[in-house]
Amino acid sequence: MEVFNLDSSKLNEILYNMENQTKDSVIVISTGEIIYADESQDFDQEGLYPLPKWGSVDGFRIMNEFVSNLKNPVVKEELKLVLNAGSGVFRKFKNCLKDSPEVEKLWYSFKKDEIKSKVLNWYNQIREYAGLEIFSDDDFEEEDLIDFDFTITKCEQEFYDTICLWDKLGFKELYSNYPKDVIEDIYLSKRDDLLNPSMIDSDLIYLAENPSGEKIGFIWASSFILGDNFSGLDLIQLYVVPEYRGLGIGKILINKILEDYKNLNYKELVVNCQGKNSWLISYLELEGYKLAFQELSFRL
Repeated sequence: MEVFNLDSSKLNEILYNMENQTKDSVIVISTGEIIYADESQDFDQEGLYPLPKWGSVDGFRIMNEFVSNLKNPVVKEELKLVLNAGSGVFRKFKNCLKDSPEVEKLWYSFKKDEIKSKVLNWYNQIREYAGLEIFSDDDFEEEDLIDFDFTITKCEQEFYDTICLWDKLGFKELYSNYPKDVIEDIYLSKRDDLLNPSMIDSDLIYLAENPSGEKIGFIWASSFILGDNFSGLDLIQLYVVPEYRGLGIGKILINKILEDYKNLNYKELVVNCQGKNSWLISYLELEGYKLAFQELSFRL
């Protein structure tokens, strides 16, 4: 039996009709033509197959999954309140996302991936019925829809005060398991010779901007030399404002530093991470970097 080809265009057509809950639809197995239900038409005939069901229960389920996995703390709390609000959840959910366009893009990508998975399972049911091989997700080519247009720029003197503020906020987060007075002492000892206006020119400091030009995070690394020519980079700070976390901005900033690391032929990258399972360590290892040295602090 001949079966229609599932490509990006056909997938989008199927997704649209799945979410159109006012009409039931079937597909012609051989051609992929979608036909709307009509009382005068026989939809039980051979060669037709119903589209996958997608209702409000499915929509609410994936909204919960999306919020549970969302790493942006600000928007996550807002969406949690929406999901527990009772009536009008779907409308309120969409309205809430409109205030955070980057998270909104993540939502639509997540939602499409979830429905796409359902469609691929449905499509393979048709292929099995026709005696054909299973269609793998790897066989499906589709362009990545997410493009946040974040840009990275070299920090300038006018943003020195912003950098100082963000550095202290990030430092307090990193050492949040210490008493406040201890954090202040650690901060003063570690920043004593580092924080000054000249660092803008001498160190590697980059700012992340959203499409509107608003500064939303930064990364700061300083070079050092040991012995005669053993040069390295000390990653001093990486900070993204809470409203923009979970969107990959930290990795974009890290990649900029890694680019400098390779181009300038540094031999070591030093990072300061709290906990055993830092995403930064995992990310650097995935990029091919090997852990050369680790300093640990223990408590009873």
